[in-house]
Amino acid sequence: VFDEEFTLEALADFGLKAHTGPERVAIDKAVRSVEQSQGQIDFNGFCTMIEEARGALRIALTDRLLKAFSNADVDDNGTLTRPQLWQVLTHLGMAPPRDMEEQSKIEAIMDGLAWDRDHQVHLQDTETLVIEAREVRDSRLRKKERDILSQYGSTQTNFHEFNGHLADMHEVFRQMDDDGMRALAIPEVMHLLADFGCVRNAMDREKIEQIVAKIKGITVSPEAGGIDVGPIDFATFLIVVEHLRASDRDERHEQVTKLFQQYQHKAEDCVGTMDALDLAPFLMGLDILPRTVKQQEGLARFLEETAASGNGQLTLREVEHAVQKASERLLRSQRDMEARLAFDLKYSRAKVCQLRAAFESHDTDCTGTISTNDVSAALKTLGIKLPPANLRMILDNVDIDHSGSMDFCDFVLVMRQAEDELGIDEAQAATVETTTAAGSPPQNSNSKSQPKRGPSAVKGKAKTNDPSSPLMGKRKSIVGAQALGLASASGGSPPSFRHSVRVVAKERQAAGGASRRLQGEALSAIMHGSLGVVGTGELQPFGETA
Repeated sequence: VFDEEFTLEALADFGLKAHTGPERVAIDKAVRSVEQSQGQIDFNGFCTMIEEARGALRIALTDRLLKAFSNADVDDNGTLTRPQLWQVLTHLGMAPPRDMEEQSKIEAIMDGLAWDRDHQVHLQDTETLVIEAREVRDSRLRKKERDILSQYGSTQTNFHEFNGHLADMHEVFRQMDDDGMRALAIPEVMHLLADFGCVRNAMDREKIEQIVAKIKGITVSPEAGGIDVGPIDFATFLIVVEHLRASDRDERHEQVTKLFQQYQHKAEDCVGTMDALDLAPFLMGLDILPRTVKQQEGLARFLEETAASGNGQLTLREVEHAVQKASERLLRSQRDMEARLAFDLKYSRAKVCQLRAAFESHDTDCTGTISTNDVSAALKTLGIKLPPANLRMILDNVDIDHSGSMDFCDFVLVMRQAEDELGIDEAQAATVETTTAAGSPPQNSNSKSQPKRGPSAVKGKAKTNDPSSPLMGKRKSIVGAQALGLASASGGSPPSFRHSVRVVAKERQAAGGASRRLQGEALSAIMHGSLGVVGTGELQPFGETA
């Protein structure tokens, strides 16, 4: 018996999964066409469906492929070299490779193309590369995630809950497991959860401990001063993530339900569902908006992915999940940006954790900002003491909008300038880091060292020294200064302090400095442009009147 959902999942396992709304429509049409012509789908029918879906994706990708090809074909001669093919894949989000095996598979596909005597290929071969490379990436990722779930005894429900992010979580967890015990201590888990956007502040230790205690069946005594939950393995970590996500949805339930009902009142043709393309104004109504251009683009990609799933209509439950994931995506993007800035300013990963602990200990309301008055106290916990006049000058240099508050990026810039003024080099900074460890939040006796890696760093870890390798380019793009535009394309010297301030300020001004309405309009424009949807007028968040 034909089961459309099962069939789409099977096609996705072969790397034939829609990434955008138009791709979803194309695959759905191909699947239904085969089903209507053959009725019950046997193995031969499924093979036919694979070819039809592949052809549908090829057509749906045409416009994006032509744009990527044109951008790479700088000589306008209608052919591309091997490096230019990598540019096309990068433009389409199919490069850099996730690992060496993926790189070798894509290189093998390139080797099989019809190269001319000038070692170049035409558009048709580029199209073949794009389709096959995409299938390799998507199918390998799904297999890897299924293998991870199988290893930890998780279910199909978990697969859908973590689809697309499970491999990243597992890799970062594994990298942080320095002693090979396949488990992490609470401080490491807290930072990992924050890096993936699952919690707003890594200092909310008690909440995480209570969740872990509940999972492990540990009885907590009210008289106990703290909870010793012991090390946390990856299976438990996934359950913690599920609990946190469910808690976030519960907290937003009333507000999301109210907005959903208002949408139902306005869109009479959508009974019990909402068009996925209307998520942009819906998020506006919840004040879930990007602060930077990178966040804006990342959220637009998430909205594309949401529109590509299912039939394009979302139930209330699906909307709640989409809202939670959108918020999580923005938080993770922010943490990635902060980590890149810190690494570009020559801070180690362990030092970044120290900086975060100091910053978040003063962010008592979990807004992601602290007052300029709190900065001095935070610096003192890190062993940095400056004359008030000197500190005020640094604060004025960083707080260029004179808002009186600073986020973590601002705090990192202040720390860098303060250390430069005191003449603290990397060796001295390491000494300060060791001697000020007592200023960090208390840890259980079984706690391991602070985490040394985050999502950004692991993604950029490439086991190759070949500067021409796409993996090497990946490392530069993730942990190098280019990630925030802080260095030249050739990977020149570290950025100056003033240049770093200008870059961060410019990034905010491009998106976060705009009005709330303009932010939403820009996000919707990106989404609608990429999906080929024509806007119908001024964007207005649900719950507001013109």
